[in-house]
Amino acid sequence: MKFSLGCPAEISVAYKLNIACVALSEITFKNVDVNRLLWWGEMGDSTRRKIKEQTLVRTIVVLIRNTTWRCGKVEKSIVRHLYKRNKIFGKPGESVRDIIQNLNFAGEKKDECIDALKRLEKRNIVKMLPL
Repeated sequence: MKFSLGCPAEISVAYKLNIACVALSEITFKNVDVNRLLWWGEMGDSTRRKIKEQTLVRTIVVLIRNTTWRCGKVEKSIVRHLYKRNKIFGKPGESVRDIIQNLNFAGEKKDECIDALKRLEKRNIVKMLPL
């Protein structure tokens, strides 16, 4: 499949097709072979997800209530960790990055931890404050 990426109108058409490649705005060649470009995937998924993950890592989580009624294992461990940290150090909040590191979450568990934080915030057990 070949098409030209010469004018800005054609580049905007490529964005509307949810096509994202490395440095698409810097490509000025005519008749570029699309199969040879490095692809990120669909533009909506990759950029939105990266932005959300970056903003979540930069937020501070503050424990409002020390309750784990109807919570799962991950949620209980997060609440327990925040309570102990507040009790020992006197700091009511901690960053998401520190929680993930201290509870040794990696890979899929990291995503599960972020989802658990969102559920805890929805139930008004913790509050997430942006930096």
